Amino acid sequence: MNDVINVGNDILFTIKDLAELIIKLTNSKSKIVFLPPLKEGDMTRRQPDITKMKSVLERDLLPL
Repeated sequence: MNDVINVGNDILFTIKDLAELIIKLTNSKSKIVFLPPLKEGDMTRRQPDITKMKSVLERDLLPL
């Protein structure tokens, strides 16, 4: 069977949160730089429906 399945996490976690976590875990001195949105439009939120993925895997995923 060929089918499309979203792969991701159903817990919202922003790129900013991810960047801050990486900086913290690596003891980096990096700074987060915010750029203006792309002209063609940036998504402000994404939360995939992973119901099908959970069903295929026959389990829930662990939170971060």
